[in-house]
Amino acid sequence: MLKKTSLTATVAAIALLCAQPLWASGDTLVVSQNTVATTLHPLALTMTPEQSIASNIYDGLVDRDHEGKLVPSLATSWSRDGNVWRFALRKGVKWHNGDSFSADDVIYTFQLAETPINRYKFINEKIAAVRKIDDYTVEIETKRPWALLADALYNTIIVMPRFFKDKSEAYIAENPLGTGPYKFVEWVRGSHMNLVAFEDHWRGAPSIKKVSFRPINNDATRLAGLMSGTVDLTTEVPVQNVDTAKNNKNLTVTTRPSALSVFFLVRTDKPELPTAKREVRLAIQHAINMDEIVKTILSGQSKPATQLPAPFFRGFNPDLKRPEYDPEKARKLLAAAGYPDGFEITLNCTQDRYVMDKDLCLAVTQQLSKVKIKVNLVAQTAAVHFKELRQQKYDFMLMGWNETTFDSSRFLGEFLKTKGVWNGGGVSDPKLDAMLEESDIIPDQNGRAAKLREINGYVVEQALAFPLHYPLDIYGVNNRVKGFVPNVKKILTLRELSFQ
Repeated sequence: MLKKTSLTATVAAIALLCAQPLWASGDTLVVSQNTVATTLHPLALTMTPEQSIASNIYDGLVDRDHEGKLVPSLATSWSRDGNVWRFALRKGVKWHNGDSFSADDVIYTFQLAETPINRYKFINEKIAAVRKIDDYTVEIETKRPWALLADALYNTIIVMPRFFKDKSEAYIAENPLGTGPYKFVEWVRGSHMNLVAFEDHWRGAPSIKKVSFRPINNDATRLAGLMSGTVDLTTEVPVQNVDTAKNNKNLTVTTRPSALSVFFLVRTDKPELPTAKREVRLAIQHAINMDEIVKTILSGQSKPATQLPAPFFRGFNPDLKRPEYDPEKARKLLAAAGYPDGFEITLNCTQDRYVMDKDLCLAVTQQLSKVKIKVNLVAQTAAVHFKELRQQKYDFMLMGWNETTFDSSRFLGEFLKTKGVWNGGGVSDPKLDAMLEESDIIPDQNGRAAKLREINGYVVEQALAFPLHYPLDIYGVNNRVKGFVPNVKKILTLRELSFQ
């Protein structure tokens, strides 16, 4: 367990932070997230911190309000007739370079989405055609009825300008140009990313004219910056320091339930591995005391998970219960599976992505040792971890997911469908694949939700993944900033903010 930040560590961290040059800090909103951005190519974003930056530069066809309700953005309205969706586009929108937005940009974006860099292939795979009706109307025809399309377009197929048509993927990744409330100025990797207000934004010019995103993955340093006033807003108040932050008269600490779900995946496709057996997977779950971890490691700032999707996702099954902590039952299951003396396995974990991620994994290794499962812990940066997970290099791995569609189907499909993009465990279950396919063609959302509840129950029954916890999002905001409201997707809507 990480100890509370000492006064010495805090003072040293403040000195380190202040020694680094800020971009006109007096009139600049300084935002600190805990993970370094690796790209700003809209189709390649893999982490919420990257999406949060990009959402202030770009707009999509649709948006969500703070509670997650789908609302208009570059599309003012949409309708569906069978397989065909029609989107009416907003007029009078300007790109940051002064060009006018039109249907041609939407068509270009979907053409670009057909290239390998697109990590949202689950959308393209369902689209038969994208057509321009006129300059401000487009139609998207799906291969079969798909009720999820509008939901799926939130924060995924972000609209890009035709200006990029002759640009390389590397150029797009490092030189974002959108219609959003802020324009890109400068990116020094690992140090800062600076933005300025776009005075011609269709919603009106933002009140705060300069923004500097500064990634700080060290909890003590990030907290120190917040407490000293060199950081105005952080999305990650360390759980072990929430009380310290709340006692600072210059700060406001705000929390809300997260859309994030943190969980373990294991290899199920290698018969020689113990985790290929359901009994072993159940044993591991019974050996993990998540209530204790939430209390001691996560300082009570989280909730043990019963299933992969978060509670407000479509298809969340309220009847499911978390396997009880029962080491003796775990030992019996291991013996029944042929491992009375346990076994050895490597757990790969992030060390800079989720709240107390490395500490959580360390606690799990200690708990599993009590049932004779020897765990070798390997903790790496998120960038390395996610790349190798997708390449199926791990046998036992930590993961988290903040599902953009607010729907269980895509979440489960990404990780547990036979050809899921993030299927690091190599799960291949024909029954699950068929159930997910069936859910996708149900035209009404109530029927879809009922089917997804059934699927979540099946995943839990087969122990295909190990749900761990649903964190609270914990924000720290300097009192000179007003107007901050946390977003259910943890996306920072900076255009709504102003200085006191």
